[in-house]
Amino acid sequence: MSLALAYRVKLLREQAASAETERRRLAEENARSESARDELARKNALLAMILDDQRFGIGMVRGERFSFANRRLAQQLDRDDLNGLTLAEVPQARPLLDGIAQAAADHEAETEAVIEDSGRSRTLRTVSRRLDPARPERGTVFLVEDVSEAKRLEQLKNDINQVMRHDLKSPLATVASALEALELAGPLNVQQRGLIAMLERAVAAMTARINLSLHLYRLESGTLGLTPQPLSLATLLADAREELAPYLTAGREWRIAYEAPAETFIVLGERAMFTAMLVNLLKNALEAADEAGSVVVTVADPPSPRLVIDNPGEAPPHIRARLFEKHVTAGKARGTGLGAYSARLIARAFGGDVVADTTIPGRTVVTVTLRAPQDA
Repeated sequence: MSLALAYRVKLLREQAASAETERRRLAEENARSESARDELARKNALLAMILDDQRFGIGMVRGERFSFANRRLAQQLDRDDLNGLTLAEVPQARPLLDGIAQAAADHEAETEAVIEDSGRSRTLRTVSRRLDPARPERGTVFLVEDVSEAKRLEQLKNDINQVMRHDLKSPLATVASALEALELAGPLNVQQRGLIAMLERAVAAMTARINLSLHLYRLESGTLGLTPQPLSLATLLADAREELAPYLTAGREWRIAYEAPAETFIVLGERAMFTAMLVNLLKNALEAADEAGSVVVTVADPPSPRLVIDNPGEAPPHIRARLFEKHVTAGKARGTGLGAYSARLIARAFGGDVVADTTIPGRTVVTVTLRAPQDA
């Protein structure tokens, strides 16, 4: 065999080996691609199952067309399937249209709408968010929750509470009348008169609490007509001290410091509600302080009355940012989480406010601002 022929044979063998190597590489890449496609398909199927199993409706709209919608969203909008449909083809999707408009302005929006469906109404709460505010064509994502049942149960609870409040007032009135009859029936000794006076105070406090509960419900629902009257802040604090007498045991006390004559502090409000507000805030302070020291109430600035309640004891870290939210409580076996919430609600209803400073190590400072008559 000539050298030239041998060289060509060698080149052919090298090219064949290179081709085989490339073939194997391509086969391996193809196998990896197939595996990746299978894995992607598996994950997509799993994600679809997870999204379909949610109690929230989840969807994405691009160009006013559903590019994705889970089964729950389709059910909420009374459709078998929403994928590919335009918003115009789904009349119940009006809340989503409103959400798109708000999200366009704010990047994220929350809306709530009542949808009529076969003679019944449902309330849908929608949170919408643009994927990219700078590129609206990328679409808007929606999270939709049907809150109809929650609202129905909340209304039912409120109705039951109102009935209970009303029904409790009748027996209390009977007890109050019986106490008056006992006083008129004949001479009483000192101990008996003391017991009757204590019962009368308890009945009055219970009646005031029931009335306050009714007022709070009306404040929350916006149905309470307010008629503020000038009130002496010193008198309100005296009322609160009398009601808190059981808490002022050994090791627990609170002191009042007036930065001006006590009679100069006049506020606009309603006596029972303001007394309850102060009782709730001071009771919280006394419980937090326990036996660590005195609670100090500083009353300042008669033209714009302000109470500063300073107590030793820190609020638990996990509730500091939510001290005035409804039902937030910690460390109390029978705590309802309504004291601080109702105090702020009452103060704000009459043009004031309640704020807390929890940044001071070892202390909590609550400031109550109220309106004076000249502010009316």
